[in-house]
Amino acid sequence: EEKLNRAVSILSKEGITVYGCSFDVIDKKQIHQKISALEKKFSPIDILVNNAGIQRRAKEVRTFPVHLAKAMDYVIHISKRLLLLYLQLALQLLLNISLLLFSL
Repeated sequence: EEKLNRAVSILSKEGITVYGCSFDVIDKKQIHQKISALEKKFSPIDILVNNAGIQRRAKEVRTFPVHLAKAMDYVIHISKRLLLLYLQLALQLLLNISLLLFSL
């Protein structure tokens, strides 16, 4: 969250109106609540950046498909919720940056 606040501060000093919001990408209820709050507070939204990253360390190769499926479920849920927001608000730009990193 410190890096997010620093980025918001830097962009704000450049005269850009920007807001940051972080949340737990594996908490579907929190995702829905926070995005709904953003819709109410900042509508219309011109640019929305989704930079969700998931990292999972697995000791055994055979567990990889299970962890991959779970991680992708989170990424897809966030993207789906943001797509609904995009369609409702006719956003100028939706930037969806997702990082999925597995280390075996």
